[in-house]
Amino acid sequence: MLLDTPVRLGVQLRPQLVQYSDLRDAVRRLEDEGVDILFNWDHFFPLYGDPDGTHFEAWTMLGAWAEQTSRVEFGTLVNCNSYRNPDLQADMARTLDHISGGRFIFGTGAGWFERDYDEYGYEFGTPGTRLDALAEGLRRIEARWARLNPAPTRRIPVMIGGKGEQKTLRLVARHADIWHSFVPADELAHKVSVIERWGAEEGRDTSGIVMSNELAQPRPADRRPAVRRRRAPVHPRAAGAGLRLSARPEVACLARRAQLLTAELRRPARRTCRTRPSAAPRRSRSGTPPPASPPAARHGALPGSRRGRASGALAAPARRRMPQPPERRSSACDRRSTAGRCRPDHADAGV
Repeated sequence: MLLDTPVRLGVQLRPQLVQYSDLRDAVRRLEDEGVDILFNWDHFFPLYGDPDGTHFEAWTMLGAWAEQTSRVEFGTLVNCNSYRNPDLQADMARTLDHISGGRFIFGTGAGWFERDYDEYGYEFGTPGTRLDALAEGLRRIEARWARLNPAPTRRIPVMIGGKGEQKTLRLVARHADIWHSFVPADELAHKVSVIERWGAEEGRDTSGIVMSNELAQPRPADRRPAVRRRRAPVHPRAAGAGLRLSARPEVACLARRAQLLTAELRRPARRTCRTRPSAAPRRSRSGTPPPASPPAARHGALPGSRRGRASGALAAPARRRMPQPPERRSSACDRRSTAGRCRPDHADAGV
């Protein structure tokens, strides 16, 4: 594995339980924030939450991303080999490569979500048969890339996700440019040694394979998965045998911004209440002003709350401030923290 490789930040946008306009906006904002890679996933139904909720198909979406973006790389995490003919996959990948000017990453795997297979008429088989089909599919994909006209603009990077030592990691050693591990940090060193052993048997130098690992975002306790538990990954390129990360300083900040954006997409829209300045008091016919009324409470402050000056006190009217644009409020990051951590600039943006 590569040593001292600079960390790159990838974000997976899960195409479920949202409208496509939300996904389009998230893609735009994440590219503007400096994310390196954008992923979706290749499923037909939500993996958690409402099992019959909204969901969008992966490869069609990637074509829109190829036109919408100009800098980030993108792909699926990961494509399911069972859903499409391998030669067709090769042609689709080559086309996305040309549309995007060489920014497509071909992430693929054997598949696992049985409902996709059942409802769309694919044979589910066993893990072994699906991995055998993936091995044959990768061979055909690489052969088709060599014959397509026009050829891909570059050697399309192949990313394989999985951790099985007998079949999956052998395919990584044989075909992959990027390995997405799906394993905790304390297992990485052993898995790397397995890939190196398979590489020696396959006659391939595996030292150039980039390792992709994930930073899991905790899921709220009230959101039960529709299937087995899955973590929402962020995918940095990682270092090699020593498993050292040479991260850019802004990576942690971008990861926090991605979490804030995800939280914002899940929150319903809220209306902002503005307090109008009170009018000047009217004078009576005698020329004396009426007795002053108690000061109005700031919007949302209740007697005994933390917004009051003391228990049972009413807060004085706050000085009016112009609200920030929503984009600024949702993604602002305090870079003044000496620890390099990011925090929101509004109180209710926690994740």
